[in-house]
Amino acid sequence: MLAKVCISGLSAVGKTFVSKSVTRIIDAKRLSASTILLDYGLALGYESFYPSDRKQHFWFDQKAIRFSAQRLADTRLDRMVDQLLLSYAEKSKRVVFDSLSIPALWPQTNPCFSVLLVANPEIRTARAWVSSDNIPLDEIKEGLAVKDKTTRNILLNSWGFDILSQDYLDRFDLVIDNSSFDDIANIRRFEKQSKQKTLDIISTAISLYRIAIGDNEKQTKREGELLRYFQELVYHYPAVILRVPKQFIGTIKNFNSTRWEVREHVWLKNCDSHKMG
Repeated sequence: MLAKVCISGLSAVGKTFVSKSVTRIIDAKRLSASTILLDYGLALGYESFYPSDRKQHFWFDQKAIRFSAQRLADTRLDRMVDQLLLSYAEKSKRVVFDSLSIPALWPQTNPCFSVLLVANPEIRTARAWVSSDNIPLDEIKEGLAVKDKTTRNILLNSWGFDILSQDYLDRFDLVIDNSSFDDIANIRRFEKQSKQKTLDIISTAISLYRIAIGDNEKQTKREGELLRYFQELVYHYPAVILRVPKQFIGTIKNFNSTRWEVREHVWLKNCDSHKMG
């Protein structure tokens, strides 16, 4: 069986960097829901709602905001894109999704390794500000809050699932809060280090997943070594790794699974603080 991986998260958590990096590491095809959404939106005549410029934070563009409002009123485009992603996955050998909806829509009988990236609103705002084109900090903070709420409502309207529900969280194999990898006062200095630490955790877990499904024969002899290293990461970053894959629980020495069930509520807390309700 060939690997299917999904990297999910709200804006400015680092999912684009991670999904592109994982795509290179496992030699896969990357499918970005946002990119396909914009391409199909343009093809279907949504020019008046289309972003003026595909810059780093194009979703803050006023046209993009109107485009999101149109998506909220008419769910056909989002449903079409998600169905297209699922059909692509059936044809692709290996695939890495960058999507919030795929973990909830993916058939449970066909394993897809799903990763949820989380970061608190202050860190996300600082990260977005660093990579923006001189957008004021307050404007970015408000823009993220509006986009978070809109994203949640679009998914509710399109498919009926709530990204703040425990049922949605239960679809993920790995949940990571990488807020502590950054220093908000020195966000530029820690940016590269934060991304690499996050990728290290995720790539190690994905290597183990690929061994488990028979898609990583070259690494099979290193399974014990990789598992020990992942165990070290779990205990070294207790406030970062909020959930580990269920199949790892029985093999990690002295692993306390109840701790992770409690820690998952950080996701709800972080989202709540951005007024998603």
